[in-house]
Amino acid sequence: MFVSMMRDIVHYEMVQVAGPTSHSLDDPATRHAYLTRFADQESRLYMRRFYRKYQLKTADEALTLLLRDVRKSPSKIATILRSVAPAETQARFDAYMRAALRGTPAAGLPDEDLASSIASTASTSST
Repeated sequence: MFVSMMRDIVHYEMVQVAGPTSHSLDDPATRHAYLTRFADQESRLYMRRFYRKYQLKTADEALTLLLRDVRKSPSKIATILRSVAPAETQARFDAYMRAALRGTPAAGLPDEDLASSIASTASTSST
């Protein structure tokens, strides 16, 4: 889907900027080569940013950095924590959840509500 969307955007921009010479994108081989080059460049850029952001970080530092950059909702945080450490003890999991939700409206959730939002995340992510 992403590639087809990018193909449409590239085609539109080429027509707007280059006019009739953009017909070269109508050739499947040329379009494929262009999109392949574009995807490779974008992938390298993403990986470079990702590597710089997380290099030399311990596992806990990387997790803290990841949690800092997401919208603070119980379901998102629970999904990240379950993905990173699925076998973590419930006590440690709860402590991470509470720490990550500190300063948010969800920080005041009673334990039962927090547990139910976490359970709903687990049931939807397993389907």
